[in-house]
Amino acid sequence: MSWGFFVGMGHWVYVIYSGKLDRYYVGESEDPVERLRQHRDGLYKGSATSKATDWESMLEMPCADRSHARRLEGWIKSQKSRAVIRRLIEEEDYRNYQVERFRQEGVAAPIGIGASPARGAKASA
Repeated sequence: MSWGFFVGMGHWVYVIYSGKLDRYYVGESEDPVERLRQHRDGLYKGSATSKATDWESMLEMPCADRSHARRLEGWIKSQKSRAVIRRLIEEEDYRNYQVERFRQEGVAAPIGIGASPARGAKASA
């Protein structure tokens, strides 16, 4: 899926990675490029990302608005799983399914890695 039509949309959920810490970080922002710069510059002292400066962008997912982004971000963080993050990065169908699943306000979403179409199956549009 091309994200080009989302340019100018409200918010993004992003995943960054630090090789120094061997850690992923998930966040949401209106401007993920600027937010990455802030993470690298250690703008927020004492934050989860302040212990490294080598953060690199691994994934940016467009969201309709901040509410959508916070629901998706919250679900990803609640999984506490590198496997979920890697699957989001590597599997476009899984990623698209998760983005769409949290698009509508008030949508209750099942928790867990299995909360998606079968691996390799196409998500319905």
